[in-house]
Amino acid sequence: MLDPANSPIGPWTDIYLLGSVLYEVLAERPPHFGESMLSLVHNIVRGPTMPDHDPELVRICSRAMASDPAQRFESALQFRLALQDYLKHEGARAIAAKADDSFANWQERRKSGDEVGADAAFAESRFGYRAALEAWPGFEHAETQLRDLDLQMVQAELDAGNVESALSLIHI
Repeated sequence: MLDPANSPIGPWTDIYLLGSVLYEVLAERPPHFGESMLSLVHNIVRGPTMPDHDPELVRICSRAMASDPAQRFESALQFRLALQDYLKHEGARAIAAKADDSFANWQERRKSGDEVGADAAFAESRFGYRAALEAWPGFEHAETQLRDLDLQMVQAELDAGNVESALSLIHI
């Protein structure tokens, strides 16, 4: 691979362009734009603001468009493999999204005093996060949400005076 310090154009520029295409797909606009040449240059120097999208996909895009060419993917193959890995985890993300809905439902039902509905929503969300983690071990979002769900349930049980139930949740 050519040294980016010695040449302005090389494979690293192709990677940046691949990242730019991904950016445009995510943001529905090009990464660099401006009403005038001056504003365009300003936006190029400042760098693009990453779109509000799936964090894993934004990380891929950010890495491909890194201002330091040495921080980018080394090849188009590595970029492609990162995208394939992202797609491979699509099912786990979908399961976790449903678990997120159940988690929110659990919180709402708890506040409204619907204990039976809250218990069902808790079980659904917990099962969903565990299923997402089984499909994708190390899935940070599912790990974080599952831990938060469990902590909130432990706190709810302690608030209700159910110490034994809280302890049983800690040992799950």
